[in-house]
Amino acid sequence: MTNPHLQLDALVCDLDGVLYRGEAPVPGAASAISELRERGVKIVFATNNATKTLEQYVRRLGTFGVDAEPEDLVTSAVVAAEEIQGRGWSDRSVFLIGGNGIRDALGSIGMSFVDGIQARSAEVVVVSGTPELTYDAIRTAAFAVRAGADFIATNDDSTFPAPDGLWPGAGAILAAVETASGRRAEVMGKPHCPMMEAIRRRLDGRERIAVVGDQPATDLAGARAMGWTTVLVLSGVTDEAAARAEHPAPDVTVPSLAQLRDLIADSG
Repeated sequence: MTNPHLQLDALVCDLDGVLYRGEAPVPGAASAISELRERGVKIVFATNNATKTLEQYVRRLGTFGVDAEPEDLVTSAVVAAEEIQGRGWSDRSVFLIGGNGIRDALGSIGMSFVDGIQARSAEVVVVSGTPELTYDAIRTAAFAVRAGADFIATNDDSTFPAPDGLWPGAGAILAAVETASGRRAEVMGKPHCPMMEAIRRRLDGRERIAVVGDQPATDLAGARAMGWTTVLVLSGVTDEAAARAEHPAPDVTVPSLAQLRDLIADSG
């Protein structure tokens, strides 16, 4: 397709595969973010990865030359905490499978963490990604869910990109708990509604919005559900051949964020 000249006032930007790959920056991505901001485009960074806190993401982006504040970021961990708080569950006990990002987010709203045999009676079970998964954690989560606990997942990504290839993601862990408990979780992250609505709230009423990502099943599917422009970059997990096979096709396909800036007009 011929890439259009885009009239945008907001850009929702995925992280890994768009701004960096593992420990390496995507060439030109940081300068593209800076230039688009100068043109009046509001940037919101959004990731399903719930392993890091907002402060850790701010520092990480800084190492790649991207300026960000915590309010510029939306993670599936933050969305899970906002959703739980909005439902009035902040005073409930929670059994968590996950890392620092989701633990920090749930702790910030006052949830009490339970472990061991007590966790089989947890009021809420939250499942996220972690490299420290144990059989005991799956068993405990399954007990609690079968006993009636509310069941939340930060995201259901089956894999995530690592320097040596694709590693099992939160969705792989979630599948084990769902299978063992016989129940499906409510999923917070892209492309599901809680994450997309959380992003919308941070866009300050902007209307000409595009989502840029490297994973069609999450980034682009979420954008389509909101009626936003879809932008696929080939700097992450999707190569050119896979991009050509995508149906529906992305509105725009570019090698990287560096090329996207040439297609975006000043927001004014």
